[in-house]
Amino acid sequence: MTHKKGFGAMNLNEKGEMMVVMSAKGPPVGESEEAEILECRKFLEFAIDAGF
Repeated sequence: MTHKKGFGAMNLNEKGEMMVVMSAKGPPVGESEEAEILECRKFLEFAIDAGF
């Protein structure tokens, strides 16, 4: 059985103000471990693209 995965991230500055936000749909996955790995990868790509 596969489930779709969605996730998001945001970055706050030292004042608690929102600086960057992202959300994404992930591909269908069969196991939660696979979903976590894909989520980590997406967060890393987001951080690099946002210049962090």
